[in-house]
Amino acid sequence: MYWSILLFHLFFLSFIQFVIDKPLFLPVIYSLLIAVPSLAVGARRLHDTEKSGWWQLITLVPLIGGIWLIVLFCQPSDPKENRFGTTAKAA
Repeated sequence: MYWSILLFHLFFLSFIQFVIDKPLFLPVIYSLLIAVPSLAVGARRLHDTEKSGWWQLITLVPLIGGIWLIVLFCQPSDPKENRFGTTAKAA
């Protein structure tokens, strides 16, 4: 679910940039509009891997933080219910 939403956002943003010649303000507006939903989906993905959503703040660590978060997102989901509730794989 996380990866399909991320792919949709990237596709939509690329489409906006392709169609409009000078889309300097549109990507900024779009990024602001999807900021909270993106954080919510990221927290859900981390909860599926038995980690807290606060791990998203690891991106504040220079150089390695973003890479570390991608590694956390790529970990497999728990097949059973965890302390955050039922995972997407268990549902």
